[in-house]
Amino acid sequence: MQPPIVVNGQELVAFNQQKGALQGQSEEEPSVIHRLLATTIVQMFIFVQFILPYVQILAASVYRYERKHRMCERVISSSMNTVDGLGRRGAEVTSAIYAMNDGKVGQALNAMAIWWIRGLAGGIHEGVGEGMAILGVDSSRRRPSQREKGVAGSR
Repeated sequence: MQPPIVVNGQELVAFNQQKGALQGQSEEEPSVIHRLLATTIVQMFIFVQFILPYVQILAASVYRYERKHRMCERVISSSMNTVDGLGRRGAEVTSAIYAMNDGKVGQALNAMAIWWIRGLAGGIHEGVGEGMAILGVDSSRRRPSQREKGVAGSR
């Protein structure tokens, strides 16, 4: 066995080319999880390799069909007409609801919408903050924005 290689006080692990294993590593059989995961990944690659030509053929035929019949253009056009009509009717209904009971219904709906939006924004903010904390991102060490760089660079 070769002596360990030491660089900057750190012992490096040498690769044993004859056995294809790291020296210092026991030659135990891999765990069930290790084998299962490796087998699953290999099978996924085989499946993707098998199915990819068919996906490419399907995508090409869908593209040709779309170019020939212009389905996306028709769907978008009819959708825009539908949304425009619903928007107009919705505005009429909304103004009628807001006018009910001297506008008190409108005020209640407005308060409910504000409460809902605040809850949604607060939940997103808290979730992102906790996610960043889990990932170890420190918000106090954030990168300065371009504007902050410009201000700091002009001094």
